[in-house]
Amino acid sequence: MKLKLLIVNIIILTLSCSSFAQNKLKIHGIVRDSKTNEPIPFADVMIKNTNIGTSTSTKGRFKLQITKNIKDTLIISFLGYYDYQIPFSKINPKRNIKVWLSPEFTELDEVVIKPGENPAHPILRNIIKNRKINNPRRSKNITYNQYNKHLIFIKDIDTSIYKSKLFKQYKKLFLKQKNKKLSIPIYFSEKNTKHIRTRKFKKDTCINQKVNNISFLDIDEIKGYKEDISQDIDIYKNQFNILSRGYISPISSMGLLHYKYYLTDSIPTKDGILYKIKFKPKNAKDPVFKGYFITSKKYWDIKEIKAELGKTANVNFLSKLKLSYKYDRTSQHTNFFKEKDIEVEFIYNKKKVGKQTSVSIRDVSIFDNLKDVTIKTDRIDVSSLDLAPIKIHKLNELELKSKSIIDSLNNSTLVKVADKAYNAFISGFIDVGKFGFGPYLEMVKKNKLEGVKINLGLRTNEKFAKNYMLFGNIGYGFKNKGITFSGSALYKFNNKKRRTLTISGKKDVIRLSENDNIFLIKENMITTAKDNIFAALFKRSSADLLYLEKKISAKYSHEWNSDFTTNINSHYRIIEPTKYGDLAKDGVNHNLQSIEIGMDNRFSHDERIMDNFVRRYYLGSSNPISHILTKAGYWKYGSKSGYYLKVGALVKQRVYIGLTKLKYVFEASHTFGNVPYPLLDINRSNQTRGYAKYSFNLMENCEYINTSYISFMPELHLNGLIFNRLPLIKHLNIREVISSKLAWGNLNKNNTTIIDLPSFSKGMNKPYCEVGFGIENIFKYGRIDAIWRLSDNKNIKTSSFGIFFSVHIML
Repeated sequence: MKLKLLIVNIIILTLSCSSFAQNKLKIHGIVRDSKTNEPIPFADVMIKNTNIGTSTSTKGRFKLQITKNIKDTLIISFLGYYDYQIPFSKINPKRNIKVWLSPEFTELDEVVIKPGENPAHPILRNIIKNRKINNPRRSKNITYNQYNKHLIFIKDIDTSIYKSKLFKQYKKLFLKQKNKKLSIPIYFSEKNTKHIRTRKFKKDTCINQKVNNISFLDIDEIKGYKEDISQDIDIYKNQFNILSRGYISPISSMGLLHYKYYLTDSIPTKDGILYKIKFKPKNAKDPVFKGYFITSKKYWDIKEIKAELGKTANVNFLSKLKLSYKYDRTSQHTNFFKEKDIEVEFIYNKKKVGKQTSVSIRDVSIFDNLKDVTIKTDRIDVSSLDLAPIKIHKLNELELKSKSIIDSLNNSTLVKVADKAYNAFISGFIDVGKFGFGPYLEMVKKNKLEGVKINLGLRTNEKFAKNYMLFGNIGYGFKNKGITFSGSALYKFNNKKRRTLTISGKKDVIRLSENDNIFLIKENMITTAKDNIFAALFKRSSADLLYLEKKISAKYSHEWNSDFTTNINSHYRIIEPTKYGDLAKDGVNHNLQSIEIGMDNRFSHDERIMDNFVRRYYLGSSNPISHILTKAGYWKYGSKSGYYLKVGALVKQRVYIGLTKLKYVFEASHTFGNVPYPLLDINRSNQTRGYAKYSFNLMENCEYINTSYISFMPELHLNGLIFNRLPLIKHLNIREVISSKLAWGNLNKNNTTIIDLPSFSKGMNKPYCEVGFGIENIFKYGRIDAIWRLSDNKNIKTSSFGIFFSVHIML
């Protein structure tokens, strides 16, 4: 989400726009029932052989703007009525078009209603009862072709930009909206895919695709078709997730808690009785929908659903979310998708970014044996290929105009500047030519040993080489007048699956509690940035325990498939004591040396990922992501030495429960062998007033050292479940969050005899617990947490209560 918001801001500040062509024709009218003369809402008004059209309002009215050169037929249709066609030659744009649709049958089936019961409720219960067999995603032994279109554009750009002299040369790049404001397209794509589903086998093959986008918005880097937001929307489930927020489905088993339902029509057809049910939110602040669905009495499946997120829902930045799905029965009476249209609109800094997704599905067939299915397996990457011969829909005027504008934008100086800004954000480096300077989060640091420290880093980018990157860094501490440095080389092999090799070396100041697990939890992070100058300003403790580390390491990453990756790590390192960190036995200090080789097996399922240059970004999954860790090593301290083996596991997940979201991290580890304490597990702690999600906020640095341990960090975001229902408070849009951090471990006495423990360090011989209650979404960005330490409060350095602050962006 942060990435998308920054991209929007960059474009708003730097891009230009233009005006729409004036060769327009506006038609308007009203659609009524020929028997009752009542207006028909949500009827489809389409131009024949195109996807240009609209729907009638709740009062049956419609407006449609088209080009004058269209000479086809206007088709008005609605489920349960005969289609009505009007040739354009008979349309007078100066007059209101009046249309009366005739029902397919005149007699309605009787609806039996129990006394006192909402007639929509028994219908809803039958739909819920049959959800499992009717869910298209459960269809097995099925093949189908899918055609996707995505259009993303910035809306509501002020007209003063259009009129300014600065953008005079770019006026042809504007689109005019109905409200006379301006918009500009930034991304358009088409894709044809072939899909196969069996109980044990799934294959999605891209036949061809075509993308027109602003250069730095190469969203197609996301693998497969998973970038399609519609893949996350499954109305047959209790809830679906969009951009880390959960939304309650209108046919959820929890629907009666969040929706009001109204049976508005019973429609006899040749395929049986159809019921139309309207729904709307019970609480205007909940992220639920208003709209209608049509279900059949024969199967209790959904034939059609149109839903729109409420305008007053407690959701940030999302100003519009519209869903329109149509379903059909296959030859073997299996319920399956037919059409999916989704419109999403984000708002940021008073500007809107809209995304329209259109999905059409055809050639659905059921098979008995996988051997009977043939599929083209080679992907044709076709930036210039004409998709017309296999396209289901023709492009409308907006889409054709958008493609032309995007191509023009990519040649502008402004987009090239924005391109550099985007790359700086996602990579952490500011690119100049073939090199990048950074990472900017580590340019200024501060700690007790070095004081203020300046870091200068330089790396190569894809202009220097496509499949490898070189990096070097040098730092200077003004207090100790010491020089630190690091360097690395990363090579990406030319394989379909990701294979990388990284060799690196460094000399730098470290804390012992900075273990590698934080990089597994925050996999997209550029740096932990614990010593950055901003964190230093809000320190609550100065027990730093700083050491000098010299390290040479190598890492090989091998992707077996999209769900399974193995990482092989090895290193040789020397940890040297400093005036702020002893490595002493009976008052005598020695260096600690270690050689280690380790393996990290990473497992995930249905996770969205993106590769940018040689780096990978994980975009999230609602399924567990786990790591199985093993390390074996040899250590030497003075005249003592030994071997050790460490095994561990890490699991993290987001779980959506109704309107709430649970995020958790579970860690476990055990070390075999007699080893000095710096090679054991030291619980991550937080010495600042900024709330740390994945560290113990009221624990001191190196307070607990463990031979074996387990920890569990759950965080439940209630998303306004309580506050949205309280008078006055509900208008603030603040949200509740409950957190807890639990740990339990032990320290083998043999591990304390090699190097003396710090005076305040000990083993965790009984459970440790922190609990917290927070308020988030304060002015959309702020969060305040009250944290209580419930165990082992006898340590005089610790506090049993603290208030912590943080800033983050959430939907």
